Amino acid sequence: MAWAHAEGGTRLFYEFVGAGDPLLLVNSQARDHHMWDRVVADFSAHHKIVLVDLRGTGASDKPDVPPYSTQGFAADLVAVMDAAGIRRAHAYGFSMGGRVCQWLGIEYAERIGALVLGATTPGDAHGIARAADADAVLSAPPSPESVRRMVKLMYGSDWIADHPEVLVPGAGDLAARAAPALSGQPVSRRVGPAARDHRADTADPRQRRSRQPDREHAAHGRGDLRLADVHRGRSAARVLRGVPHTVLPRRLGVPGAAPDPLEVNALVGSTSVDFVWDPKMARYVRTVGGQQITAADGTVVAKPNVLVQYCQVTADRSDIDVNGNPSMYTHSVGSGGVVLFRGGKRIEGTWSRASNGAPTLFQDSAGKPLLFAPGGTFVALVRPGAPA
Repeated sequence: MAWAHAEGGTRLFYEFVGAGDPLLLVNSQARDHHMWDRVVADFSAHHKIVLVDLRGTGASDKPDVPPYSTQGFAADLVAVMDAAGIRRAHAYGFSMGGRVCQWLGIEYAERIGALVLGATTPGDAHGIARAADADAVLSAPPSPESVRRMVKLMYGSDWIADHPEVLVPGAGDLAARAAPALSGQPVSRRVGPAARDHRADTADPRQRRSRQPDREHAAHGRGDLRLADVHRGRSAARVLRGVPHTVLPRRLGVPGAAPDPLEVNALVGSTSVDFVWDPKMARYVRTVGGQQITAADGTVVAKPNVLVQYCQVTADRSDIDVNGNPSMYTHSVGSGGVVLFRGGKRIEGTWSRASNGAPTLFQDSAGKPLLFAPGGTFVALVRPGAPA
């Protein structure tokens, strides 16, 4: 173990594990460096891991002043790098740690190699609120039961179903092993507001370093609906201007897994159009080309239904664009397959339309009329075989 001193004399605990290129692992809200205990061996097989207790957590000092901020946490990490003699390091930040890493990419890019933002957000000010039940779990006093509830919040139900031992008391009890990392050290009450008030998007572009980190990436799981959903993740990626963002499958690496009814990924022409179920709103939220769609007043555009309609598409050579290419004509007369996403469920069926003046009829696989929830429907007309 070792100690660094931030501006003002605050002592910061850090330690190394492994050898190789330095990799900073940046903790989530109110967690100390022990949050990485289960995975640090995997990382340290390839890197010199730098584990840090941010101010206000773990063994580090917990001063009341100056005010805590994610920008200040980033400066603390650079102070640790200076004390450890590390000129440049890769950085992986999870949740609040990802918010801290946004500032590393903005203000200290020359000190950062690869920058990875995991399950993070651009800050609460962007208006995509975390689910109230998730906030209740995160704010509960540490206890074996509260930690078990946190495990259920942090891990997908599919994964827990495949690993039931994590919730059974004993050697495999993940909750019991997580408890010391949560409750073994006091946590400053100032850490939470620092995460909540994060606003890396307020950085003045003229003050940004001319050099960006070598590689930047943001990643989210599409099953994360209550902590840091994919919309907040895409917004976080935009904070660093064009950082690529990956949405991981709900059941990563499971062959033959059923399509996820909670996220619709459609390709309209060459444009990616995504719809993600928000359980709090009971609606699907739309993004086009990775950009969340909002109304003129800033409210999120969302509907309770998404209909993906498979239609034949042919070239219309009577309509040529400025580049000399024919326009593509989508045929909505005829018949084909449809998929209705409603209430977080996926329903397959068919459509048929006799003529331009006739209504379109939608039926489920049993031949019964498809039923739509009141409140409006997003419709995506796609080529046969396009993903949905």
